[in-house]
Amino acid sequence: TISSSTAWNEIILTNANKNRTAKKSVFSGIVLNAMTSEGVEAANISLEAQGDSSHSANIKTEMDGSFSIELEADTYNITISAENYEEETFEFTIEENSNYSGEQFTISPELAAGSARIVLEWNAQHQDLDSYLWGNTDKGDDLYVNFRKRTCEGRDGLLAELDVDDTNGYGPETITLNDLNGVYTYSVVDYRTTGTLQQYGATVKVYLPGKSAPTVITLDPNAGVENVWEVFELDHGELKILNRAPAEENLRPGSK
Repeated sequence: TISSSTAWNEIILTNANKNRTAKKSVFSGIVLNAMTSEGVEAANISLEAQGDSSHSANIKTEMDGSFSIELEADTYNITISAENYEEETFEFTIEENSNYSGEQFTISPELAAGSARIVLEWNAQHQDLDSYLWGNTDKGDDLYVNFRKRTCEGRDGLLAELDVDDTNGYGPETITLNDLNGVYTYSVVDYRTTGTLQQYGATVKVYLPGKSAPTVITLDPNAGVENVWEVFELDHGELKILNRAPAEENLRPGSK
C-alpha cells in the first residue's frame, strides 16, 4: 500500500536478473534533496573503486532522482554532485552476486552566506526521530526549533527553520540556521521513547560555511544514550561534538 503521493517506490522482479552479467551486482537507489526529500534529477554519481580501478564507473540520476547500475565486487568511494548542491562523498561496499536495492543518498543545496545546515538521517527501526536546536543569539534572541515549532523569528528575521517532521523512518530532517552569531545546542530525540536509540543509531551531518565537506557525526556506541542524544554545540560557527546522553534523559530539550 502506497500511502504518500510523494513516496519513492521500487518494484523488484526476482526473475528479471537471470541473464545479467555473471558476478556483477545490481546497485540501485535514489539521490534526495536534504531540504525537500525530493529526488535530484541529473545528479552525477562517480563510483571510484578502491580495489580495482577498472571497476570504476559514472552514471547520472533519472528525472525522479533514481539510478541503477551493475557493479563488480569492490569498495567504492561514491561522489555525488549536482548544480547548486554541495558535493557529497560516501563509501559503499559491493559484494559478489549480491543485489543492493533502494539505497538512499542525501545531498544538500548550497549554503547561503553566514548560514549552517543540520541534516538528520536514520533507519527503518526508528520511525520517528526528532531534531531539536536551541540557544541564544548575540543580540539576545532566544532560538528554539523542533517539530512543534518549526520556524523561529528574531529581531532581524528568520533565525532557523526545520523543513519537515519525518515520522515514517529514514529522514532526512533538516534544520537551516541563518545566524551563526550565537551559542546553540543540537539534540536528537526518539519520539516514541523506545529506549533503542543507541542500538539502531542515527547520523547527523553539519554543513558550515567555508568547509569543503560536512562534518558527519554518528552515535558513539558507548555514550549511554536511550531516548535523547546530545549531538553537538555550535559556538559562533565553531563545532564542538558532544555525542552523549544528557544529564537527565527523561527531560526532552526545552521541556523545562
